[in-house]
Amino acid sequence: MSDAAELVSIIVPVYNTEQYLKRCVDSILAQSYKNIEIILVDDGSADGSSAICDGYQSEYPNVKVIHKNNGGLSDTRNVGMRAANGEFIAFVDSDDCIDSRMIEYCVGATRKTSADIVGFQWQNFSDAIPRAKCGKKLKVVKGAKILPYYLIKNRLYCSVRYLYRKNIIDENGLNFDPSVRLGEDQLFIYNYVKRCKISATLSYDGYFYFNNPLSLSSGVVKQNHYCDLEVRNFILSDCSGKNKKRANAHLLKGYLAFCLKAIKYGSTCEEDIVSHYRKTVKKNIFKILFSALFEAKYKLAALSLCCSVGLTKKLLGGISL
Repeated sequence: MSDAAELVSIIVPVYNTEQYLKRCVDSILAQSYKNIEIILVDDGSADGSSAICDGYQSEYPNVKVIHKNNGGLSDTRNVGMRAANGEFIAFVDSDDCIDSRMIEYCVGATRKTSADIVGFQWQNFSDAIPRAKCGKKLKVVKGAKILPYYLIKNRLYCSVRYLYRKNIIDENGLNFDPSVRLGEDQLFIYNYVKRCKISATLSYDGYFYFNNPLSLSSGVVKQNHYCDLEVRNFILSDCSGKNKKRANAHLLKGYLAFCLKAIKYGSTCEEDIVSHYRKTVKKNIFKILFSALFEAKYKLAALSLCCSVGLTKKLLGGISL
């Protein structure tokens, strides 16, 4: 592929990930698409991550390092976006890694479709890095159909699975809200896709998500999960027309997901969220069961929750929301 003039800025927020950082950066340096800049934003790491970042900057001219005081993931991504010079922006978390063709395929999709956002899938791993698979299907959605697609297909989360146009971010003053401690991805993606004219989704799973037990999104349901639900409520209040029903389904899926997670891993919240969210599910059970906006896995989860927590525990191994 000809790299033309399309520079891609790949932003990597770094915080105490010295054990995984080289694997991450090496996978980005190995991209088949060469016109990239790598922005490593060190969020006040206390381990050896800062030195590793500096080592890459001294060796590779397309690696830029920014050291900052600890401000959290959202602030770190925002700093990276402000420093980016590319036409496109991608994010990679510093304990993850990517397939060597990821940027090539994404830029290729923008050239083919003029997409404002390009999505792809990911694979989880905890040991050996998986191999990416790429199908021929390219899903293109345009205009007013874009937001419904993202709401219905549960695509308003995980900012690392998209390629973005920087001009849309800059012209609309978009950023990650540092006050949102969980769910900041879906707020950013929601505000971004509202401005998109064309969306493209690849049949490709070239992002490799490391199952890090210390990750912000792992395990026990904590107090910060309320931020995620607040974002979903904001989206509901911001939508109109038929998108209102879609946004309400998105909110109910959040209650279902956190309830199941609390049953499986436990919760440190002051209230009994399992009891609270079960009541919410029961109240909306017919809406869930008879709406095309809920996939079979959500209907099964809702039914089991209405029956008993014990039944839900038995089914958890087969339900992934």
